[in-house]
Amino acid sequence: MTTRPFIHCAGVVDPYLPGGTEGETHTYAPGERLEGLPAEWAPLMHDLGVTMMQIDAPHVTTPEVAEGEWDWSAIDRCTAECRSLGFEVMLFPHWHWPPDWYERKYGLEGIRCLEHDERLPCLSVWDPATLPWFERCIAALAAHYTATHGRLEGLFLGIHGDYGECMFPMSSAAELADRFRFERGGTVSHGHCGYWCGDRFARADFPRCLIEQYGSLDGLNDAWSSRFARAEDVAFPHCGTGPRRPWLDFVTWYRASMTRFSGAVADMYRRHFPDTVLTVPLGGGVEPPEFGQDNTALAKVMQASGTAIRSTANTCLYRSPDLEGRVNKFGRSYAILKRVKGACRLYDMPMWLEPPYPPSRDAFSVTVGIFEALSCGVAGCLDWGRTFERRQEQYRKFKGLLRGVDPRVDTAVYFPIASHFLADKASTYRGNMPARFWDGCTLLRAVCDYDVVDDLLIREGALGHYRRLIVFEADIIERDVVEALASWLHDGGRIIASVGERMETVEGDEAPMRQLLGVGGGRRVTELSESVVLGDDAAFEGVGAADLEALRTGWIGIGGSATPLVTRGDAHVAWRHAAGGGSVIAIADDAAQLPGLVKMIHAAGRAAGDLPGAFDLCRDAQAAESVFVTHFEDGVGVLNLNELPVQISVGERVETVAGSDLAWLAVER
Repeated sequence: MTTRPFIHCAGVVDPYLPGGTEGETHTYAPGERLEGLPAEWAPLMHDLGVTMMQIDAPHVTTPEVAEGEWDWSAIDRCTAECRSLGFEVMLFPHWHWPPDWYERKYGLEGIRCLEHDERLPCLSVWDPATLPWFERCIAALAAHYTATHGRLEGLFLGIHGDYGECMFPMSSAAELADRFRFERGGTVSHGHCGYWCGDRFARADFPRCLIEQYGSLDGLNDAWSSRFARAEDVAFPHCGTGPRRPWLDFVTWYRASMTRFSGAVADMYRRHFPDTVLTVPLGGGVEPPEFGQDNTALAKVMQASGTAIRSTANTCLYRSPDLEGRVNKFGRSYAILKRVKGACRLYDMPMWLEPPYPPSRDAFSVTVGIFEALSCGVAGCLDWGRTFERRQEQYRKFKGLLRGVDPRVDTAVYFPIASHFLADKASTYRGNMPARFWDGCTLLRAVCDYDVVDDLLIREGALGHYRRLIVFEADIIERDVVEALASWLHDGGRIIASVGERMETVEGDEAPMRQLLGVGGGRRVTELSESVVLGDDAAFEGVGAADLEALRTGWIGIGGSATPLVTRGDAHVAWRHAAGGGSVIAIADDAAQLPGLVKMIHAAGRAAGDLPGAFDLCRDAQAAESVFVTHFEDGVGVLNLNELPVQISVGERVETVAGSDLAWLAVER
């Protein structure tokens, strides 16, 4: 169990205010913007345990008003105010949108979208002039701040994109133009979520990296089934046309480029600020390939500089008027956060959380956000100054729960990275996550807590932290990942997998997954109507007859290595496949029956002695679907989304958790 000192940070300089959901823009009205810590808030902040204040610099320009002429006045003023009131300071500087004088004097290649070949005046991560520019700016900040204020306690590293996150721009032209007018004057005429790698430096880097990856141009041609005669002939592939490997290589290169750049920037900051707490923003929440943000690899690359990972997806729960909506939004938000936590756990990296801007969370959303922070074992949280002031009752009530302690988690869920990036999706990013994975995680959270692992984490041994892996979807998967899963199974691991119609490697070979799941030469059948028969194994004891009857898909002729758990006629609906010291429980995929599948996962986990969830601890079975439990060595955190109280069994006693509330239930060991 990892324990880290916890830091609570407040944002007290409002950045640009985004527009509304209908696409309208919003610039602050006079007096509306918070531009520093109000002195009258200081006692409250100290009482709530806030120790650090975040100061945001403008996101789409820099403080260098002319070459060599820096205007640090806003940073100096805010720093002096915060220090005088007894707080440490975290700065959020940005360098990737250079000021107008830079472009006039030196020119600026900028970034270009592939879709329209339109340019934005943002530095390209492939431009050889970009990292030296960052180095120059970071050095200037370090020299000024150290000389003026002494040691800087914290830095939130502006990397790229709209808000300094480790991703490419995604804002609309209207929103980006509004931000330009607000922060620097001027405007831009183009902006959207897309692939921003059309500049000449990116186009040159792509073939170089791919040829290096495959050892030669001939090796690349073999992998891609292509006939490039020269390196300069290698072009960006198109999604959904031709073999899968070229597109997957393109997305991997695009994301790896941002990862390398982010790591290089963090290393620069560490050289100039050796004793400062560094954090880096992971934005977007969802993960379309257009973002270019690799939530797993970023945790790994930040190890060298000791830079903490801060997800900006804390509490996506607001404006949910009914219980079903609250449960659904919590479940989806939680899966996003645990995608990051899985990587932080493996690489032993501190994780932070931050809610979306602007600060509009209601009291219950703040409570849910605190539960998310507790369940991720975060080392720090940022919230907006206004939220601390408006929702002080929640922060005062729960401040003792934020301890920087990792929870006990014995279950991992597989993030199907190849299936996700090869799926035929619309280009828009909103809601862009693997659908069955996301729906499954949303239902699973009442059954158990979990982390999320992907191909990189599996290759690097992350499954050694868990007792079981849940696979909701893996239509397309890399061969070496299947081999890593087979090795883990042989050493005693357990997989519970939904077996779909398609289960193959990127190259289209079904044999590895069929062998892993015990399908063999079997074939899938649908519309089963025969009576359900349970096997002798007690894996699904307690699953209702209606849930089993709803499963109408199975496999025929899968061979003698599978022990039937549920059958309908000659078809196996669910079976156990032994593999070395471990085993697979495979359940035939029926996309419409995820709730029944999750109940079977619950029953199998209970039979195996996995950590209990709300389904086990909540006295009201119906209410349990809206209750969530997180285990620690010294207690249990319980979030109740129901409006009415629920009773929770903890050891030999029963505790009541109020409606729409969070409770800590101590456990003596």
